[in-house]
Parts: sequence; C-alpha cells; structure tokens
Amino acid sequence: MRPFPVDLFNEVPVTWSEVNEWCDRIQRLSATPWRRDWYIRNWNVIGKIQQAKLTGTFEPHLKRSSS
Repeated sequence: MRPFPVDLFNEVPVTWSEVNEWCDRIQRLSATPWRRDWYIRNWNVIGKIQQAKLTGTFEPHLKRSSS
C-alpha cells in the first residue's frame, strides 16, 4: 500500500534527497552547483516532483530512469 502523498496541511512534501535523485536522472545535467540550482528553480523541479507524487508516477519514474 502506497502512503497518501499529502501531509496534514494538504501539501505534497518534497525532500532535498528526492530533488537530488530526480536531478541525478537527467542526462548531461552539470554537477556544477550553480547550474543544478538554476535548473531546480527555473524548471520547477519541486512542482514536477509534487505532480508526479500526486499522479503516482514518481517512484516508477525513478526506477525506470535508473536502469
């Protein structure tokens, strides 16, 4: 059974380890810290992770991308 993706305040929590894991799956994303930070902010990575959690595609996306 999968846990419900929202917390007590009806927000979808996202941890920095999840953000890093998401970014690690992107090919050719520079490991340079300022580029990674720019990507996270400007491509709405946190919003994408929240949406993926709500639709149930977050875990499958990470598993598919890692193989």
